[in-house]
Parts: sequence; C-alpha cells; structure tokens
Amino acid sequence: MIAVSVEDELTINRPQREVFAVLADKQRLPAWTAGVKRSKRLSTGPVGPGTTYAVVGKMLGRRLESTYEVTGYAPHTELSGRLVSSVFTFAETYRLEEEDGATVVRLEALAEPGTSMRFLWPVLALAVHRQVRADHRRLKTMLERKRTKAAVPDVKGA
Repeated sequence: MIAVSVEDELTINRPQREVFAVLADKQRLPAWTAGVKRSKRLSTGPVGPGTTYAVVGKMLGRRLESTYEVTGYAPHTELSGRLVSSVFTFAETYRLEEEDGATVVRLEALAEPGTSMRFLWPVLALAVHRQVRADHRRLKTMLERKRTKAAVPDVKGA
C-alpha cells in the first residue's frame, strides 16, 4: 500500500485551550476544512477515545461519506483520530503547545488510498499536502478573528 506522510506546523495567536476545543470538536470541521459539508457526532458522553462522527463531504465532485473516530485524547495537548472512507484513510495526531500566549500546533498524519483511488494516488498525494496546509490557514484565520472564548468539550477521565 502506498502511504503518504503529512506533517505541518502552525502558530495560532489564541490560547491553547481554545485551539484544542475547536480541533477536538469534529462537528466544527465544515468551518475550516475544505470538502467537508457536514459532520455529526454519533456517540454520546464526553469527547475522548471512541468518540465517533459521520462526516459527509465532496471529493472530485462526488459525495463522500466517512467515519471519524477519536483514538487518542490528552486534554488541551494531544488529539488523535482516524478518518475512514472508501476513497482514503487519514490517521492524524495533533500536538499543541502554548508559547508566549500563542499555540503551536503540530500535525503528523498518514494518508492511504482506498482500492478505488490507487491509480490516482500519486496525483492525490500532492493534493493532500496542499489541502492540509490550506485547511490550517483557514483554521488560523477563523480562530484569530474570533474574540469570544470557544466552548471546551467534555473530557473523559478529567
């Protein structure tokens, strides 16, 4: 299988708790992630490992249904999850660190094509890198424009 490693780092001039709250609430994906039209939480209880979402988007002009599961959760500092669709799988880990009142966000991810996309994967792999960076620019702009405090999701085990 052809996997593509994706890494990105950005600094957002907002408090760490606020940035984490947005990243941890996958229902907010449509606000900053291109191609995501809807995201609905399927599980109940506080956000943490095992929390699931149904994500609907568009790719190459076609409707794409995916599931997202939170696989790791350390309040305000680290969030891991896995998005699975028929087109690709995207496993991600976000690490957050406060620095001089701003938040440094680091992403490490691994994207793998589904059976239906293997022949297009060399072209799509480059697009994945570009899209992650563009999404992060939207996230940064959205959070830095916002002056009200973001809601912090419930945390398992806190």
